[in-house]
Amino acid sequence: MKKLLFWSIMVVSLVACSDNNTITYTTTDGEIIYIDRRASSFGARIVSNTYENGEGKIVFNKPPTSIGDGAFKDCSSLTSITIPNSVTSIESEAFSCCSSLRSVAIPKSVTSIGYDAFYMCSSLTSITIPNSVTSIGINAFSCCSSLRSVAIPKSVT
Repeated sequence: MKKLLFWSIMVVSLVACSDNNTITYTTTDGEIIYIDRRASSFGARIVSNTYENGEGKIVFNKPPTSIGDGAFKDCSSLTSITIPNSVTSIESEAFSCCSSLRSVAIPKSVTSIGYDAFYMCSSLTSITIPNSVTSIGINAFSCCSSLRSVAIPKSVT
């Protein structure tokens, strides 16, 4: 019984770590998003980047702590993305000019959103900003022509 419990805990731990080391995404053209030139902006090294069955996965050697400056900039075919709970900041121009990006759910771990972070995301219709966010940079949602409203929490100073 003890061995079975130990293995069960190990499997759960591995799954939890694996999810936090992975960013998943979809694209309009079913292509891999190459971010290797900007990999250092995640605070972790990219281990693999694949696209199968309609979903891409970027796996890191450790949980990324930020979506760095321009990390996904100009990824015009990006339609959705899942940001891991390990991320605490979305830096400047992180998703700038991702014209196909439709919605973003920012995890509760994020405390700051940089300037121009979602600049010209013209298909963005909804974004959820948690109470953990305390700062939003200038023009973070500028030229998001499909975005009709943004609920900014009271925590933002």
